[in-house]
Amino acid sequence: MDRNSIIGFLLIGLVLILFPFYQKEILGVKPLPQQEKQAKSTTVDPNKDILDARQEAFVPDPQEKSGIDAPGYSGNADTLIVETNRYRGVLSTLGGGTVLSWKLKDYEGFNGEAVELVPEGSAANFGFMIQHKTDEPIDLSEQNFSLVKRDSIFENGRIIENLLFELQHPALGRIQRKLSFQEDDFLMQSMISLSSEKIKSSDCKVIVQWMQGLMATEKNNKEEATYHKAFALQGGELFNIKKGSSGWREGTTEWAAIRSKYFLLAMIPKNQTGISVKLIKNEKDHILKDGKDGEMKWGTYYISIINQMPESISEQKRLDLFLGPMDYRILKSQNAHLEKMMDFGWTLIRPFSIASFYVLEFIHKIIKNWGWSIILFSILVKVILYPLTKKSTQSMREMQALQPKLNALREKYKNDPQKMNTETMKLYKQHGINPMGGCLPILLQMPILIGLFQVFRSTIMLRKAGFLGVIKDLSTPDQIIPVGGGIHLLPILMGATMIIQQKMTVQDPKQKMMGYMMPVVMLFIFYNFSAGLNLYYLIFNILSIAQDYWTKKTRKQMEIATG
Repeated sequence: MDRNSIIGFLLIGLVLILFPFYQKEILGVKPLPQQEKQAKSTTVDPNKDILDARQEAFVPDPQEKSGIDAPGYSGNADTLIVETNRYRGVLSTLGGGTVLSWKLKDYEGFNGEAVELVPEGSAANFGFMIQHKTDEPIDLSEQNFSLVKRDSIFENGRIIENLLFELQHPALGRIQRKLSFQEDDFLMQSMISLSSEKIKSSDCKVIVQWMQGLMATEKNNKEEATYHKAFALQGGELFNIKKGSSGWREGTTEWAAIRSKYFLLAMIPKNQTGISVKLIKNEKDHILKDGKDGEMKWGTYYISIINQMPESISEQKRLDLFLGPMDYRILKSQNAHLEKMMDFGWTLIRPFSIASFYVLEFIHKIIKNWGWSIILFSILVKVILYPLTKKSTQSMREMQALQPKLNALREKYKNDPQKMNTETMKLYKQHGINPMGGCLPILLQMPILIGLFQVFRSTIMLRKAGFLGVIKDLSTPDQIIPVGGGIHLLPILMGATMIIQQKMTVQDPKQKMMGYMMPVVMLFIFYNFSAGLNLYYLIFNILSIAQDYWTKKTRKQMEIATG
């Protein structure tokens, strides 16, 4: 097999391993309506001017008191609105602050509104149970707590809002749950304590649970569903579940989480460690409406963490609820190894992915546009690889000049392959040619390309990022030609530049077929990849064509000058 064939099949093989060869594009889902009533907060700390009265936080909505239907619940539950500059949440007094809705202000859903992370009609999310010794756990997620205190404080340069819920339980005693929220964060902090004359708090465990998973947020639900799973980090080991139940897994638990493509829910024990965790893929799924295929199932996941109850009501053990974006920096800033949720590829590829992420982010801070950032990044990569690419071009030219002698050797020793290989290597050595010299830039380019693929599919930074007014979202295939479901122009242009490049570099007529096959295969593979990745590869190919043209022109000028 000739050298170009080896290169072609190596490139095809690497990309085919990278991703399933075809995924069907979906037109979107019908938005799920959410009707929430906002109420203005009139209570702020008068002694602290910095507390901004614009915070519409923690106000019971009397019109929604009877809007909760929970099995075994009798009485009226209050609905509370909590709002910061990052999110707007709706909580219930059931379970001492279970989560009914959670919208992120900085991120837009496919329906044009703020992204909703909690499935419609959810109940008992972030509820908890208390178990005394080996008794059956008592579920408190359907018990109506009283909101006994609400305050706003200023601490460490941030506004912090606090809610204190309380329940007097006949068997357990007085149970308190304090929830805290602060500006510029995606966390809700939770602390649970128990005071009882009947039982010792230290003999109890608290089981915190999330019942209904996350809501789909993207237009292409089927593609997003491939990312939707429950995870846990236990003893430094990351495991996930796609079907059934993990059962209770005992051991040091750093967090339990559910992710979609771009968003994450995680329960994180702080100043303590979980002692057991359970993940379940429920049999009953949410049914989402889809304009193209009618309906599709969206998985429902359950996660739960067991912790030891504090020994006294004055002892504070905290468990945080993170509801936010799959952003590498934000996840890393939680200091809980949440960044392990970012799928940056195999061990060999991961350093390229992380490096690409940081470089792109740095460029974007200067340019403020992701499309131009990708173009500048491709130029940067081309400049870095230029010395190797130049050497590769020279090696290919020498190989082409040597081709007649190689053909003569093949004809002379066609019945003696071993002798032919020996004489071929001797010829390479005589002319100082490395037969693999032309492959090195391609081999170096592939980890970068695969790393970018992992970055674009794993992080939220390109989501909804437009470019030049014709590309609406660089994280999805482009819809530049609005025919039918949209014709993706960037991969077609990328394939065309590959054909031009092949015609400029491949001189042997016998190898031209590979020169046309390769772009077709790459077009087929890249057709449904993100516009950002295709933009990078297109610009890189254009730069390579320009380099080849300049090299040939310079060589001709030198030949003319030397006579």
